[in-house]
Amino acid sequence: MTILNKIILTFAGDLEAYQHEDRIETKSGKTFKTLKKLIDHYTNEEKKKLQEREKQKKLLEDKERREKEILEENIKVVYRTLPNIKFTREEIIKKLDEEGGDIVNTIMELGY
Repeated sequence: MTILNKIILTFAGDLEAYQHEDRIETKSGKTFKTLKKLIDHYTNEEKKKLQEREKQKKLLEDKERREKEILEENIKVVYRTLPNIKFTREEIIKKLDEEGGDIVNTIMELGY
């Protein structure tokens, strides 16, 4: 079993593979007929990982946006419910946070 070349793909996390006469075999045991097939396989794997990271980033951004929208609506409800409130916006946000986002308890704590 003669090894012709040692191959290291740095874009795939320093993947190590060995070129034999009839195949290319990775250190983990995956085999490919050609170097192109090996590179294509790991290029696609990297693309999938990138797409998954982008998807997770978008989900997180969407969640943060929704939380901001909910917070804004809750602040408006507090102001409408307690029109003579003498608390600042920051104090209302702090109290909402302390109450775990529970608007009823926040209103009770602030004014009733």
